[in-house]
Amino acid sequence: MPPAIVAAVIFALGAILFPRSLTVFDLNSVVSSATPVVLLALGMTFVLLAGEIDLSVGSTMSLTSILLSTWMGGASGRVAPTILLSLAVCCGVGLANGLLTVLVRIPSFIVTLSTLFVIAGVNLLWTNGSPPNNLAPTFATLAIEARWLLSAGLVVIVAATLLATGVLARTGFGRSLYLIGANRRAAFNTGVPIRTATVSAFVVSSFCAGLAGVYATSYAGSGQTSLGTGMELTAIAAAVIGGVSLFGGKGTAAGACMGALILSLLFNLLLLAGASSDVQAVVTGIVLLLGSLVYNRSARSANWVNALATMGKTVGARLVGNRRSSHRARRVTEIQEVTRTSKVSSVRGAAPSVDPESSRDRSQVANRMSR
Repeated sequence: MPPAIVAAVIFALGAILFPRSLTVFDLNSVVSSATPVVLLALGMTFVLLAGEIDLSVGSTMSLTSILLSTWMGGASGRVAPTILLSLAVCCGVGLANGLLTVLVRIPSFIVTLSTLFVIAGVNLLWTNGSPPNNLAPTFATLAIEARWLLSAGLVVIVAATLLATGVLARTGFGRSLYLIGANRRAAFNTGVPIRTATVSAFVVSSFCAGLAGVYATSYAGSGQTSLGTGMELTAIAAAVIGGVSLFGGKGTAAGACMGALILSLLFNLLLLAGASSDVQAVVTGIVLLLGSLVYNRSARSANWVNALATMGKTVGARLVGNRRSSHRARRVTEIQEVTRTSKVSSVRGAAPSVDPESSRDRSQVANRMSR
């Protein structure tokens, strides 16, 4: 079932069970809570398409929140420079992850897991668990401003999804990621810059994590060291639900966006039902497992179809080859018989009778055999 239909079904179920969920305030809350997940899922899509994984996006998101609350100093004139500097630091984290994965050839799972712990430890050592709240008033209210359904979160979701879709579908960088994830050896043989594309994918993932940290910090109104805790698993689950393969080479940015919206709608439905926030982790794990099972089943079915098609082509080729071989053998036998008869007649001293029609047939057969 396409992710858009799943999201529509969950939305309809929530509207039937809890009619108050259709209010403008609740819809804006769902969009605002889904925005960081969408950004993380879009960045994760780039890495997963290349056959890698990034577990450091949650800690990178928290690092962005701490940098904003520390460097902004409560001044509105520092909002733009602080955001740009924080995003540059996030890109540096992605660059380090990519270089360690590509040049040192350490598996991305180990590299990004190590980066997760390092950044989380640095966050705690730097702030002692309580970062200063020096956000500018204009920045603290940026993410919560909305006019009816046109909120900052909705604008960010639409713009980021369209931009990611265009990059993956219309640029050589995006097509390279698909080829690298599908067949790395074929990508190398065709001259695809594997190292550059892989490192760039990690940079894009960390950049999206920084954007998610900027939005979530503005929405929360303060910097938090635990802002991105556990968000890496949520991003992976959202991407898998949206059809992005954990093995690379398959998926779209729009699917990842819909997967993030599905998770956000599920979490909102659980909160409306009175479930605790701890249940979200359980739901995330179950959804990730189900998404992986569905992908494995579809991939297995595709493999069976491909195997049957290959078998049919092989059998057909053999039948055609056998038919051509038997026809060729029959022609060779005819030529040998005619030649043997001519030799016997010559030995006996009788001039062999030459039939113009049979001579022409023999010449045609000889021409076919020479071809």
